[in-house]
Amino acid sequence: RRREEIYLARFALKQLYAQWDRLYLPLKGLLKPPPDIPMTARLKGKHDSDIGAGGLPLNDIRLALTQHHKTRLVLLGDPGAGKTTTLDRLALEMARQRLCDPLNTKLPVRVDLSQHNDSRSPAEFISSTWESLGLAENYAEAVRQGKVCFLLDGLNQMDTQGRSRRVENWKNWASELLEGNWAVFTCRADDYVGSMQLNLPEVHIETLAK
Repeated sequence: RRREEIYLARFALKQLYAQWDRLYLPLKGLLKPPPDIPMTARLKGKHDSDIGAGGLPLNDIRLALTQHHKTRLVLLGDPGAGKTTTLDRLALEMARQRLCDPLNTKLPVRVDLSQHNDSRSPAEFISSTWESLGLAENYAEAVRQGKVCFLLDGLNQMDTQGRSRRVENWKNWASELLEGNWAVFTCRADDYVGSMQLNLPEVHIETLAK
């Protein structure tokens, strides 16, 4: 527990995250269901029945996660729209919540997908990142406990060579992630087409007026 508290305290102490306590402005957006819902899911009534055909407007894109319970999703927007900043703000909020209530909140773990440019599986890649966190549990143990919110930044920033295969692996990883764990990806909207899609609920960030 002490190791986890030290890890979580870093989010509040690091300027990278702490600045968004003062500077972050809620971003509006549109919540949409996955573009390809399997027919079996439709028949079983597991599709996103709360989201209309045109999407669900959000006054704060974080509500997709906290209020609408889309705990595995992808944030989409133009360059500079606030995707990475939103992940930083979520990490700060979750760290504070877990320090106060470790039994009912998630452990935030930031993952830079631009560094995943090799043949490792998503689990192997995250495990290598996890080793530097200083936590008592390893990646597999934490996932088995259903305690983690993975904040995965920059799907489109992976090297183009072999990227389609890695995206497919991340799609499988997200769909097979054990119950209780959360996963939030970010990707540039223009790049999120075809083989780049993860088949997750989408949050499209509204472009700020200039």
